[in-house]
Amino acid sequence: MTHDHDHSDGHEHDHDLDPDDPAWEVKELEEEEVKRLLEEGKLVQVEGPDGQPLFIETEAFVEGVRLDLAENADNAPYLVGVGGLLLEGEHHDLAHAAVELALAADPASADALLLAGIVEARLGQLDTALERLDAHLVQAPTSVLGQTHRAHVLLGLGRAEEGHAAARRALALDPNDVGAIQALVAGDDGTAAALDRTKALAAELKGWGVLRVAGDLAVSLGDDTAAIAYWKQAVDLGADDSTIANLLAQLGQAGRIDELADIADGLSRLSDRDPSLRWNVAAGYEAAGRAAEARIVFASIAHDPTSAPDLRAEAQARLSAE
Repeated sequence: MTHDHDHSDGHEHDHDLDPDDPAWEVKELEEEEVKRLLEEGKLVQVEGPDGQPLFIETEAFVEGVRLDLAENADNAPYLVGVGGLLLEGEHHDLAHAAVELALAADPASADALLLAGIVEARLGQLDTALERLDAHLVQAPTSVLGQTHRAHVLLGLGRAEEGHAAARRALALDPNDVGAIQALVAGDDGTAAALDRTKALAAELKGWGVLRVAGDLAVSLGDDTAAIAYWKQAVDLGADDSTIANLLAQLGQAGRIDELADIADGLSRLSDRDPSLRWNVAAGYEAAGRAAEARIVFASIAHDPTSAPDLRAEAQARLSAE
């Protein structure tokens, strides 16, 4: 199994649920039943206090979240953190409720305004999203995320020239911002044309971000060899863990295990890297017959509270199976 790590919205938070709370009824379910209920939207997966995955009936989850939001209605930073968590879990209505409470508590909060713009865009309310993002940029004029999300909203509204201008403002602040590059090369003429625009942009932007986007587009076109080449160039220029994880995943799928292992061996401070990147390193070592090293990396994931619950569980399962 390999894990790709996508560009995120930049919100981090700590928000665990207590399984000993009498409000939560504990039931034993078979794995297939859990999968079915998750697919049907009747269960929600959350992280327990020790990082273990827990499954809660959706109605109880919604009720518990709304109660928690009400109890913290005057704590804007907390509400923004919880709202980001809910957005990651694609609980858009609950995320909207959280950010509206945050704005009621602190109408000038730059973080709340940014999250509000992102949530409104996810809900398809593009005009309102633009208003929130504009207000965010008044408070935080050098916000890369604000400019990037504004660019995508403007593109969604059919205002391409303004959207491209916003993307360029983001890139002036961070030339490797993947979201801004994606906005700048987007079009309604297909992926191949977007890749052509990305390659042209690479002559202008001398960072790794444009090569990351080129690799992503090449994968969409089914050209895995080109994607690997683009991502390797990006890594040579100091690409982020997400890009390295994608490269390792693609090398693994292509059976180029020796190359995968060589890149993994060259990574510094592996224990501090993104858990999805570490997973691909461990999977590569495993495929290369380096079981002891794979176990060390899987263990680093299994015992890392910052790892996603499902990833921690999978890493622990790998360790228990041997």
